[in-house]
Amino acid sequence: MDRNKEGTEAMINKAAGTAPNGDLIISGSGSAGGGHFDEVRISGSGKITGNVSARLFKVSGSGHARGNVSAERIKISGSCAVEGAVESGELSVSGSFKADDTIRASEIEISGSLKTREALKAVRIQVKGDIQAGKDLEAEEVKVTGGLSVGGLLNANRVQVDMYGTSYAKEIGGEEITVRKAAVLSIFTDLLHSIAGLFRGRDLRPNMMNADLIEGTLVNVEYTRARLIRGNRVVIGPHCEVERVEYTESLTVDPSASVGSSTET
Repeated sequence: MDRNKEGTEAMINKAAGTAPNGDLIISGSGSAGGGHFDEVRISGSGKITGNVSARLFKVSGSGHARGNVSAERIKISGSCAVEGAVESGELSVSGSFKADDTIRASEIEISGSLKTREALKAVRIQVKGDIQAGKDLEAEEVKVTGGLSVGGLLNANRVQVDMYGTSYAKEIGGEEITVRKAAVLSIFTDLLHSIAGLFRGRDLRPNMMNADLIEGTLVNVEYTRARLIRGNRVVIGPHCEVERVEYTESLTVDPSASVGSSTET
């Protein structure tokens, strides 16, 4: 996963190679063209037309960028939509953030929602809310409390998902994979409605992790529906529905789980 970090650093260094055009400040309601800046700050409702690069890209309110966004640090308090790709050293969101193209960052921390139609690549990802990638999601560490939807491969050394509601990934791969069902608290009611909207049009088992393939060294799952789970040490926890399990060292199956067949390889 180091290549993700190296690619992000290369982007930042390239942007830093040209002198910034001062700061871009939008207060209240307004719009501006793109360019290379030291800081971009939107307070209220702001729109940027064209690619923008900066040391800091900060939105307090509502932001909309019609182009690519690259910055050492991106901080969103409210909502922001990007009609392009996003590259950053640190991406922090309290609210909602969506991009039409690939999101690449070193550190991603979300309290709310993050969505891209394409791939998501990072070193570390921590989410309290929901995260959606139309294609692959790749990182060294992924920790989600809430829900996720990954159209391709979710690949990380360590994957931990504490689910509220329904989640989906076509494939999950890693060294250590843990999927648990978190207790639902009343404060997460709005979050559950948001997560449910991620899966319209899919034939999924509700309130479970749904995957075609889960493969790792250590696999410990509950409330999971999968066609195949493959690993060295595998624990199939409560209320799982698994068609086939392949393991090399050990397999533990909860009495409430359903496993079609298991093979020691």
